[in-house]
Amino acid sequence: MNFDDEYFGTEAQNALMRRGRDLYQLVRADPRLAFHGRSIILLGDRGAETAPLMARIARLCGASAIHFYPSEKTEALEAELTGLGQNAAHWELCTGGRQAYETCKALLADVPLPGDLRLERLSADSPAALVRATADLSMDCGVMPMPGRQMRGLANPGLCLVAVDASGAPVATGSSYRYTHPDSDYRDYAFWGVLATRPDRRGQKLAMIIGANAIVRMWEEFGMRGFTTGVKADNAASMAVCARQGVRPSGQNFIACTNPEHFGDAPITR
Repeated sequence: MNFDDEYFGTEAQNALMRRGRDLYQLVRADPRLAFHGRSIILLGDRGAETAPLMARIARLCGASAIHFYPSEKTEALEAELTGLGQNAAHWELCTGGRQAYETCKALLADVPLPGDLRLERLSADSPAALVRATADLSMDCGVMPMPGRQMRGLANPGLCLVAVDASGAPVATGSSYRYTHPDSDYRDYAFWGVLATRPDRRGQKLAMIIGANAIVRMWEEFGMRGFTTGVKADNAASMAVCARQGVRPSGQNFIACTNPEHFGDAPITR
């Protein structure tokens, strides 16, 4: 089966991910850039060239982002991006390392998955219907899913975990992927998150269990030693889930920008 066209979301979102995929093939030798399946990401402050470079990528692809950007410089960068005709938004960059791994190991020993659920890892053998249902679950929860190749672990090294009920329907999901260049200063970091739980199963710690499984597996199987995710400062529920897994605000931000020519004034989602 060819998974190259297994995309989810709106036509504009699909086009963004395809353009990002194609552009990254041309620039992937640059260790200062990263890609996790949705958009090209700058790593760390690039000084005066940060905003112009993000704007150029957004004009080409529809969106761009930067991780590990100093919080105290975020307001000025957003203003500069706006001045360049882009829409901008930011999230607190929460990170975790060894403490997160050890916390998650202990958590999984104490908090079992509910007995009526089983945990699956998406792969090349997973039915297209399950991948689609997992993507739909994410979108229903306001989370933009990755392309199918990413979710199946066929693009970046990583995994998408899904808790399914007796009927085979997904009720919760979470992912983690290595997204940085092997020569990057952030080579051991994995993007972590895309956590979503069906409303009727919330309150059962499913996001915490799946998120912890993802961290433990990425640490043990792929040698990742850092985990990153973006959370809005006022999203107390997500902050609490991250904190329970040892992933906490880093004093840096994740900033995204979108090009109005591609997305109009639609809110930016991560």
